[in-house]
Amino acid sequence: MNIIYKTWNLLLDAVFPVSIIEKGLRTLEPAQAYEIFPKAPPLPINNAWSVFAYKDERVSRLVWQIKYKRSSQATIIGGYALYQILTSLDSFDLNDQIVIVPMPISGRRRKERGFNQCELIAEEMKKLDANGRLLIKPELLSRVRHVNRQTLKNKAERLLGPKGVFFTDSKLTETFKEKTFIIIDDVITTGSTMNEAVETLKGAEIAKVYGLSLAH
Repeated sequence: MNIIYKTWNLLLDAVFPVSIIEKGLRTLEPAQAYEIFPKAPPLPINNAWSVFAYKDERVSRLVWQIKYKRSSQATIIGGYALYQILTSLDSFDLNDQIVIVPMPISGRRRKERGFNQCELIAEEMKKLDANGRLLIKPELLSRVRHVNRQTLKNKAERLLGPKGVFFTDSKLTETFKEKTFIIIDDVITTGSTMNEAVETLKGAEIAKVYGLSLAH
C-alpha cells in the first residue's frame, strides 16, 4: 500500500475512533449480514443487480471498510453477499463457467490505495466456488482514463457517464466470448459507469454481459 495512503489512514483512525458500527462489522458473520442488511432498490439500468441499500449506514460503512481500509472481514462479507445473489438469480447458468470481471480502477487510484477493492471481493467469491465455475479475469477490462469519483459529482454529471474510460482487447476475450460475463463493483449509483463497462465488453462481441454490485 502507498505509504502516504497508509499514513493517512492511521491519522484518520487516531482522529476519528472506530465507530460502534465498524466494531460490529468486525464480528458479524457473512450470513448474518446478508440476512439483516436492507436489500437494494431496483437499479436504473437493465441486466444489473445490487445486494444492499447503500443509504443504510451499516452498508455504507461496510463499503468504506473494503474500499479504504482493506478490511478482511468486510471483504469476506462482500464476497459472500455477491456470491449469494449470483447463485440465486435465474439469469445465470450455473452449470457453465462464468467469467467474473472486477470493475477496474485507474492507475492513479491503484497507486494511492495499493489494491483494487473489486478484485479483493472477487477473490472472496472464488473461495466459495467449490465447483470451479467462476473464472476471475481482471485483465479482460482496463480503465484507460482516470475520472473523478462519481460520488463527488452532481446527478446531472453522473448521468452523462464516463465515456471512453474502458478498454478491452478482443484477442484476450476471444477464448471466453461464448461465456457469461459478470462485471462486479462495490457501488452502483446512476449506473453510467457500469453501463460503459458493459458496452465496452459487448463491443468485443461478448453477447452476455451483466453487472453486479454490493450496494446501490
